[in-house]
Amino acid sequence: MGSRLLCCVALCLLGAGPVDSGVT
Repeated sequence: MGSRLLCCVALCLLGAGPVDSGVT
C-alpha cells in the first residue's frame, strides 16, 4: 500500500508539478 501511495505521489508531482503541491 505504501509503495502504491509513493508511486502515485511521484506520478502526481511529475505530472502536475507545483499545481498538485499547492492543492495537496
